[in-house]
Amino acid sequence: MSVDHNHSDGRPSGGNGARPVFGLALGGGALLGLAHVGVLEALESRGLRPDLVTGTSIGALVAGCYAGGMQIEHMKRVALAFNWKRVRKRKMIPTMAIYSSEPMKAFLDEILPCKDFEALKIPAAFVATDLRTAQMVVLGTRNLDAFGGGDDDIIAIRADMIEAIRASCTVPVLFEPVEIEGRILVDGFLTNNVPAGVARSMGAQVVLAVDLQQRRAMYPDPSNIFEYTMQSQMIYRYWAVKNRRIWADMVIRPELVDYGWDDTDRIKDIIVAGREAAMEKLPELESIIARAAESSRETDRLTLATDRPSVAL
Repeated sequence: MSVDHNHSDGRPSGGNGARPVFGLALGGGALLGLAHVGVLEALESRGLRPDLVTGTSIGALVAGCYAGGMQIEHMKRVALAFNWKRVRKRKMIPTMAIYSSEPMKAFLDEILPCKDFEALKIPAAFVATDLRTAQMVVLGTRNLDAFGGGDDDIIAIRADMIEAIRASCTVPVLFEPVEIEGRILVDGFLTNNVPAGVARSMGAQVVLAVDLQQRRAMYPDPSNIFEYTMQSQMIYRYWAVKNRRIWADMVIRPELVDYGWDDTDRIKDIIVAGREAAMEKLPELESIIARAAESSRETDRLTLATDRPSVAL
């Protein structure tokens, strides 16, 4: 099944008998988010390419790479070379945070194949949290018209792509908040760790979500403030997702309970876990897309019949 039906300008397609607009939502979860690379690899192996993608935290980073056109093999090489030291630098005199986020900015500038939302291969949006208003902030430039209506809890901001990903990945206390349009932004895990509803609002008719917190994990005793903070937010992610519905047609939950948020020596295995979880679900996903396409065709037929002018005999 091929789903490569985007418009030439990158807008999602759909309707008129075409396959439904397919959206992918990538959840947060620190290093475990590299399982997203395996999920994307599995999707591409069956020709299932999303029309739009959303992400929170590490999900925003992977989404940004994919939407910008980074090939899966290149993405795997970047993932396998990852080291925490590349994205953090301890501040001499901590005020708002322990680490400067400038190294993260340099890292994103180095690896992203496209740094302009408008030039992405497919629309993308990332979730952050406003530290002052507690609002969920959707960052992007395209397909954002649905936000900012009657729901005051959610706002959309047109943003620079690197700053948007950096904001979505900014774990409070560890990294300095990111200011965008006068708003002080931190990690989106506080408001929406698996942004499936965002993909739906952007126009997706079928939404696949990837939740990295399948089961409650056991962690070693933290030995420093970095580990203490990271383990605390991983626990929050688990319970936040467990206690709210993910607005997706399908949720893939890779088996990651044996991996830690800092297992840089097991990145290859984390990617494999994502691929295996996705491969298991692909037949069901293809059926969901096929049913949605048939429903769309039936709606088109009914609309055509209703609109057809009557002829007097």
